[in-house]
Amino acid sequence: MDEYVNEYRMYLPVLAPITLIVLGLFMGLWRLLAKYQSNKMGGSDQIGNAIFVTLAIPVAIALGFTTYERNKDYSDALHVWSDNVEKTPSNPRAHNNLAFVLFQGVVRRRQLMRLKRQLNYILILQMPIAVLGIT
Repeated sequence: MDEYVNEYRMYLPVLAPITLIVLGLFMGLWRLLAKYQSNKMGGSDQIGNAIFVTLAIPVAIALGFTTYERNKDYSDALHVWSDNVEKTPSNPRAHNNLAFVLFQGVVRRRQLMRLKRQLNYILILQMPIAVLGIT
């Protein structure tokens, strides 16, 4: 159970490079916009806005699409663990949890089949009672 608590280990080392990348992109865009504004050309604000929109919209669309695609993997437990086993076949926890999820599915199907048989049996027993008028 302690490994679930320590899942942050993956995110903390990635924080510094992502921060550097974001700051680098911001500074580069800032310098680019400052260069256009220092020229004092007519419509420099429009050029800066056009550059920003031209860069921001495709990035937002790409990130939105990857988020949408990744969320398909989280639709249910079977997809999560199947994806995990596919990507890391040497992970014993992934295999164990996939087996557990598959077993739950088999148990649910068996329980539904048993329930359907019981309902059919009850309906068969109820039919003569209804026909005979026994209450």
